[in-house]
Amino acid sequence: MTCIIIDDELYGASYLELQLRKHFPAVNILAVCTDSEEGLTKMRELQPDLLFLDIEMPRLNGFQLLEALEGQLFMLVFTTAYDKYAVRAFRYSALDYLLKPINPDELKAAMEKAGSRNLDTKKHLEVFQQHVQQPQLGGRVALPNMNGYLFVEMDDIMLVESDGNYSNLHMRSEKPILVTKSIGDMEEVLGMAGFYRVHRGYLVNLKFVREYVKKDGGQLIMQNGMNVPIARGRKEEFASLIAKL
Repeated sequence: MTCIIIDDELYGASYLELQLRKHFPAVNILAVCTDSEEGLTKMRELQPDLLFLDIEMPRLNGFQLLEALEGQLFMLVFTTAYDKYAVRAFRYSALDYLLKPINPDELKAAMEKAGSRNLDTKKHLEVFQQHVQQPQLGGRVALPNMNGYLFVEMDDIMLVESDGNYSNLHMRSEKPILVTKSIGDMEEVLGMAGFYRVHRGYLVNLKFVREYVKKDGGQLIMQNGMNVPIARGRKEEFASLIAKL
């Protein structure tokens, strides 16, 4: 696998390069760029499999650089000190989103995702182009899986169940779907669309809650019959939330 690192902060770029060389020696680092325009040139010239990209940079920020690369195939991992860009980053079909200082375990999880991804999938090109041209996809969301990307109607997702670094989507009329994003990532994507994180392992679509049972610690019964526990620290906030429905 080949990669390029683009980050205007020398320390951040150097630290990521060091971690990759130390823990992932099979990864061929083609270039480390601290200038976004140089990074754009290197991306076009060297055509890497994977891009580690900072967001806040002078001249070209990360999103502007991606727009300039429209049509080029590569896997994308954002690296930034700011979490305010997460939702927009996911709409650009990022493989992962790493907050600085980069946690080695999170970097390992991102590389595992990269190792299981089919770079040549046509879905990748389709979703990348759509997200550059139309960051807002209405009620649809593009989510990565082991084969490429799935286009899912948010209204069809009943609940999200954590599965380690991945998530199982329980759908209204389909079998559960495994996607290669953590439940925390999914909360960033769906949190403004009527979903609520009732437990560290569950994110529910409130419109599919059939019953709220207060006994036995508190749980939700979903329309598909699943029982979902409510974390003790979320009960008061959840009660206040449903009172407004």
